[in-house]
Amino acid sequence: NPTNERQASPTSSGPSSTPVVPGTYQVKLSLFQNGSETELGDQAAVMFNAKPLGNASLPAQNQAALAAFNREAQELNRKVNAAASVLRDLGTRVSHFQAALKSVTDVQAERQLYNQIKDLEQKLAEIQVAFSGDRTFGRIDRDAELGLTSFMRSVVRDSWNSLSAPTQTQRDRLAYVAEAFPPLLVKIRALVEIDVKAIEDKLEAIGAPYTPGRLPVIKK
Repeated sequence: NPTNERQASPTSSGPSSTPVVPGTYQVKLSLFQNGSETELGDQAAVMFNAKPLGNASLPAQNQAALAAFNREAQELNRKVNAAASVLRDLGTRVSHFQAALKSVTDVQAERQLYNQIKDLEQKLAEIQVAFSGDRTFGRIDRDAELGLTSFMRSVVRDSWNSLSAPTQTQRDRLAYVAEAFPPLLVKIRALVEIDVKAIEDKLEAIGAPYTPGRLPVIKK
């Protein structure tokens, strides 16, 4: 999951994860006080064994394979979540671009920027459908098509606390997202590095109102 500001505190808990593979692990204890960390005890790591409780209805026969699947799902989920967050940020930027456009008095520049912003908005909408599904279907009484985030969420949710082997449905959904996501990421990166930059450069060049994320340029 994405980070949040509360996790910056040294006393906050880290994110949880899926169960580890049974085996031998080690733990050390330290004290964090007044901005410094001090290891406690004789500084030697204490070894311990992690064992399954044996309370799973359908335990996975291969715990290492289950852990590998979970790691693969978590890594892909991290990337999909990051891209989805960037998409939301781009949607907010488009709104600010549209607001700034109202203060542009140069007719030719305004018309050019309007077309660029509309083009960016259209590209965003198409990618959003791939991520979130087409919400129009729900308005016309049809089953909505699932997007990448829904597929990914179901895989992670179903495997999070499970000690059973991944189902074929989970494997199929993970494989689908793994194949469909990379081309979309390329498009998102192009929007950030090319489309958005071109619009922001032009807004700055004509002295449009400040929009979030755009640094001013000082001309000598």
